[in-house]
Amino acid sequence: MKLEVIDREEYGNFIMTKHHSFLQTPEMGDVFKERGLEVIYLALKDDGIMCAALVTSIKVFGGKKFEVNFGPILSDEKNEFNLLSEFFSKLKTYIKRNGGIQLEISPNIDYKIYDNQYNVSYENDSDLIYTMKKCGFRHQGFPVGYEKQQSIALWQYVKNISNFTDESLTSSFEKDGIYSLKKANSFGIKIRNLEYNELDSFKSLTSSSAQLHNFHDKELEYYQLFYKYFGEKADFLVAEIDFSVYRNELIEKIKELELKISASTSLKKEKKRKEYENQIASHKKRLSEIEQMIKDEKKEKTILSSAIIIYYDLSN
Repeated sequence: MKLEVIDREEYGNFIMTKHHSFLQTPEMGDVFKERGLEVIYLALKDDGIMCAALVTSIKVFGGKKFEVNFGPILSDEKNEFNLLSEFFSKLKTYIKRNGGIQLEISPNIDYKIYDNQYNVSYENDSDLIYTMKKCGFRHQGFPVGYEKQQSIALWQYVKNISNFTDESLTSSFEKDGIYSLKKANSFGIKIRNLEYNELDSFKSLTSSSAQLHNFHDKELEYYQLFYKYFGEKADFLVAEIDFSVYRNELIEKIKELELKISASTSLKKEKKRKEYENQIASHKKRLSEIEQMIKDEKKEKTILSSAIIIYYDLSN
């Protein structure tokens, strides 16, 4: 088998039907190039591509640092460790010949899979770590939490939604999640796409989250490039609250409760009346807070949270 440099198109055609991270897409390669990184598409070939990877390099003191994030992409996952050994061996030779002094790899292989109760449902039995150590790599461990030096997310949450309808998907969440969804709907919270000229709002949220949770954020330019190169393959979504809808919802709830109090005049229903009165007091407090928010923000809609959704078509 030979390790070869291939072009963007050949690489894109190979990974099209393979499970892969967005960090290994040609679109991400375009983003990396715009940000000053060298991008190389490498393929291990033996009568066709056996595995391939998007490799980046950047100049550092004394040479170049190379990275492979969530790669390589394999053609035959049943033969993954043999392919990885061959790929890594030849990759090291390639990098040494091209001025590399450091190589960091985050493989595209699950090490452990946990269920929602944090029970291990799958474990790699350290075969992956053994294979990579045999190739001369040093394992850096699995950091927990956000770290400023950690550029990629090693821990990921995955939910298979292929067999769900809108209704069954909602009911599949835990009770707290279902309650939160109902409250979000009653508060007038909607999901919408951001336009390119609104990305500063997205950046504002990522910056505040980075400060709160102590992780490194990207510059606005990164998100602009992401938007440009991924195009219809990605959406910048935001959850936006309409304070006027929330305010009207609270007013209606207060009216309903006041009617219930009027209809509960007997002594037997005194406990219920007290309950209704407490709910009214709570709603009036929220109403006052909403009125103040509208006054402070000088607008009736505010973005609460955001996310980038990336789409893959594995049907080809």
